[in-house]
Amino acid sequence: IRLTCHDLAVFGGKPRELTLDPDMSFTDTLEFLKKEYNCNVLFEYQDRGGRMTLVDDPQRFDRFCEAADDAAAMTGRPHMVVYMTQWKYNEPQLDLRSMAPPPAAQDAVGLEAV
Repeated sequence: IRLTCHDLAVFGGKPRELTLDPDMSFTDTLEFLKKEYNCNVLFEYQDRGGRMTLVDDPQRFDRFCEAADDAAAMTGRPHMVVYMTQWKYNEPQLDLRSMAPPPAAQDAVGLEAV
């Protein structure tokens, strides 16, 4: 399984790719990432309808695994995109929809312009 990892705690950070043991299960992969990086993990996959889905709820993880297996079989390329934060798993999630560069730099430019 090839994973593209985005560290959302660092703006402008480039995705890192990890190549994991192809025999490693998705559950083992999740545990590995959580332990290795002490981080929150969001898996993204494309379903049969072409919709991209982020999965961060452990309760839904089994269903995610089934869908991810389907996606991998469909494309022949088991490639998951993983978003990692530096927060521990039981802490609040980052809202990916609200992710934007910090406004401080824009404010500074505005102040200089004035």
